[in-house]
Amino acid sequence: MSENWIELADGRALDVLDINPDVLSIDNLADALAKVNRFTGHSRWPHSVALHSVLVSELVELKFGSRAEQLGGLLHDGPEMVTNDIGRPVKGVICGEGMRRVTHELEGHLSAKYGAKFSALVKECDNALLGSEAVVLMPSGGANWNFGAPPDEWAIERLREIGEISWRDARNMFVFRFHDLAWWLKEEARP
Repeated sequence: MSENWIELADGRALDVLDINPDVLSIDNLADALAKVNRFTGHSRWPHSVALHSVLVSELVELKFGSRAEQLGGLLHDGPEMVTNDIGRPVKGVICGEGMRRVTHELEGHLSAKYGAKFSALVKECDNALLGSEAVVLMPSGGANWNFGAPPDEWAIERLREIGEISWRDARNMFVFRFHDLAWWLKEEARP
């Protein structure tokens, strides 16, 4: 193991230079992402990457994405269990080739291990949710933001309905959504 490792929620080590997919458990993902706030903590209330991911997955479903794409929506920010959430404007300035490599490798492992599909629809829903979150959560209401896709009315209402929740509730929503999708994917794969 290199000196470039972190200890995960279950006590196992993840070496970012030699990633072992076995440590990429849903519990480790859910724990970490539920404790990482979006918008580097500058929102009206704490809003976790786990909750964001659940909502992206639900929006992919509403847009008739496949279950593999819905799972891709849930796991699209999975690398942030290691890298943390860095705002897009900052990410372009401070993140280099090493960050891109680790992110790409983690995405590949998550896709291979769980059957997630990171499609253009997932990216579109991620962008729409970013805009929706900015409208609901940010002091400016998202004024002068470039979302990459317009905010989604369903997502805005869903965010208002959920409101502020604990990291444990966000974790549980993430785990429940994962198990629901995994069950359906397994059923669909049956002959």
